Amino acid sequence: MMRQYRRIKSEMPEDVILFFRLGDFYEMFLDDAIAAAPALGIALTKRHETPMCGIPYHALDGYLAKMMRAGLKVAICDQVEDPAATKGIVRREVTRVVTPGTVTEDSVLDATQHNFLAGVCRGGKGSFGISMIDLSTGLFWGEAVASVDGVRDELRRFSPSECIIPEDLAEDPELRSMLNELGALHVTQCDDWTFGYDAAYEYLTRHFSVHSLEGFGCEDNESVVCSAGAVLHYVKADLRRQVGHVRGFQTRNPSAFLILDESTCSNLDLIPIRGKTGSTTLLNVLDSTKTPMGARTLRDWILRPLAELDGITARHDAVDAFVKDRALLHNVRGAFSSVRDLARLIARIGTGSGNSRDLVAVGQSLGALPEVRLLVSGHASPLLAGLAENMPPMPELVALIHDAITDEPPVATKDGGMIRDGYREDLDNLRAAATQGRKWLAQYQMREQERTGIKKLKVRHNRVFGYYLEVSNAQLANVPEDYVRKQTLVNAERFITPELKEYESTIMGAQDKSIALEYELFCEVRQAVVDETDRIQKASEAL
Repeated sequence: MMRQYRRIKSEMPEDVILFFRLGDFYEMFLDDAIAAAPALGIALTKRHETPMCGIPYHALDGYLAKMMRAGLKVAICDQVEDPAATKGIVRREVTRVVTPGTVTEDSVLDATQHNFLAGVCRGGKGSFGISMIDLSTGLFWGEAVASVDGVRDELRRFSPSECIIPEDLAEDPELRSMLNELGALHVTQCDDWTFGYDAAYEYLTRHFSVHSLEGFGCEDNESVVCSAGAVLHYVKADLRRQVGHVRGFQTRNPSAFLILDESTCSNLDLIPIRGKTGSTTLLNVLDSTKTPMGARTLRDWILRPLAELDGITARHDAVDAFVKDRALLHNVRGAFSSVRDLARLIARIGTGSGNSRDLVAVGQSLGALPEVRLLVSGHASPLLAGLAENMPPMPELVALIHDAITDEPPVATKDGGMIRDGYREDLDNLRAAATQGRKWLAQYQMREQERTGIKKLKVRHNRVFGYYLEVSNAQLANVPEDYVRKQTLVNAERFITPELKEYESTIMGAQDKSIALEYELFCEVRQAVVDETDRIQKASEAL
């Protein structure tokens, strides 16, 4: 096992801590354990002089949050084979690498703001390209800035958790000094070639399945293409993360927004600034939003006020419509009561980490679309009427989620209990067989107690031995000849009978098959949601 561990660890960058799945735990060894134990607040132990520590696998999200707050990177190494069906050591692989800029777990993220990963590279004539991706929502944008001061202002304004730069740029004293000023920002150096124009252009066009980048507005913007391509490569190739939910890229034109430098944002108290005490800001005063998507949008609007009159007027007209029609405002806010964070839900589901509770939340959120759309459709405000067009109802998907998934499903996706009774007849039959099996066991125990006269005889089960009959040592003289000894304990003996062994296969087979079928049906519903990613993301943005 340690040979396997060392091989996988050797394939990871030195600054990545490996969470190595062993049964019900993620274990860390050697230097990783020494570094992780204090950050996680757990005991550091030793086995055969090897430092080690571990966490329960089901508590991963909470411990990941601690690692991210400590600025550490984590590689999740999972068992990719069924231990019960494997002879010898179970095959393990790194399934994803989590860094402060690519975390998607709710326990780590602030719902009111984006969690950006930034990429910065040098362009021509002293300019820079800067791109940012929020893996938790799929938002991906870039722009060209004229100077190091412009880069500093953008990084201060949007507070990315992580920034990647090419190795050659790390030698730039001016940029290095600027990045060092941003103490909370984790900087990662990447290979220069990933920032090369040809490699970045090919990576972007291949990901978006397009022949050119004209539709994204960056065909002739070399610095933006280089930074965006490198960011996408880092997330997809280096960190092994799924990015299928990243469906678009925005090239932002600086002239369309007012330029607010760092001192302006700070002096005007526009938003809370890292390291600055006091909570009274314009954002705190204005933020009465009903959804996390709204809170993030308002924050972005405050940081990047429009500079074009038509857009400003359209926004003002939309706000004016709500101010003058309080009934409309009340009804829309009421319709938002069942809307969850659609943007992050579809991102989690699209990357394969979403569970059945996420599906239920998507169904509830999409269920609100018809009412919101009806309230603003055809409104005199062009902006509101236009937003209604981006909220097409999805009754078939809502009905599928409701019919398939129980109202309060478990968090785990491979232990059963997710699929509603009556959704599939074959699943109902398997569940009935398993339930009848449990009733049979209770009746069998009573029959054996009466037949043998052993009143405290018990039918029990564990993973190793399956079902067995347990008899205390004091009653061993009453054990019938057809009982086959299975295991000897200090105070009891365990036995099996041909009848119990035969029925065990029926019970366990039904349970295992029902759980496997539930996961298969869950995956079908999840894929149906993933297939509507584009429409769900547009609806999320409109809401």
